[in-house]
Amino acid sequence: MQFFLNVVEFGMPVQQATEAANFNSNQLWLSLGGTKLEDRKPRPGSILLNNNNTKKLHETN
Repeated sequence: MQFFLNVVEFGMPVQQATEAANFNSNQLWLSLGGTKLEDRKPRPGSILLNNNNTKKLHETN
């Protein structure tokens, strides 16, 4: 969704939208990845930060 919005709403070229800072949550079951059921379970309260996010965001609790 963020990629789509970056291109359509914010006018970013595809490369820039791909590399843009973003975050994701583990609120839903993962449909791909992991070899065990435990790897795919939701993890409420857990977020995944892209390395392109600012250091200040990574340090925020």
